[in-house]
Amino acid sequence: MNEQAVNRSWYYRFSQLVVGVIFRIYFRHRTTGTDNLPEKEGAVIATNHVSVLDPPMIGVDLPRPIHSMAKQSLHDIPLFGSLIRAFHSFPVRRGGFNRRAMRKAVDLLRGGNLLVMFPEGTRSRDGQLQRFRPGVGKIVLEAECGVLPGYLKGTFKAWPPGCWLPRPRKTSFHLGELKKYDQYSEKKTRDSYEKIATDIKNSVENIKKQVED
Repeated sequence: MNEQAVNRSWYYRFSQLVVGVIFRIYFRHRTTGTDNLPEKEGAVIATNHVSVLDPPMIGVDLPRPIHSMAKQSLHDIPLFGSLIRAFHSFPVRRGGFNRRAMRKAVDLLRGGNLLVMFPEGTRSRDGQLQRFRPGVGKIVLEAECGVLPGYLKGTFKAWPPGCWLPRPRKTSFHLGELKKYDQYSEKKTRDSYEKIATDIKNSVENIKKQVED
């Protein structure tokens, strides 16, 4: 059963407002490319992943609500767990992808929602892009949706893995243009999933070059 598209609730909008002020003051955060978002259809937002700050950094400025997957342990962190739940995060068992989480992801997308995915599977330990796993390709084909590649800049320096508290570093999120993979719609194979994942990674790398040069 597809998950019906959700609107930004008062709680979601209030969280965006409060967190947005904090992010703009503490991190001088900004977002570009919001005009690339589809108005109603479901889509995957696929980005690099280097910090626990990443999900709220993506959602704080977007005019549509986002959904995301995060390991259960993050949901259990006081305050931070409440923050990511405010941005419609749902838990995934430790150890990566599982069938239940994948089904929920596909249902959300078919229902016209936006889903944030980190195709590397886990946070990068050095801030560099890692291999994108084929799971993102499988979800995109199963949901028959497009992909918005994105790049998070500065979050690794602001709150890298192993650091107890965030540091006041400049951050930004850059959203690219919507990509479609209809050419693979009749070829739901591991090879197709890998090709889609690789193409998405290349798109993220291109955005990275543009914003860091």
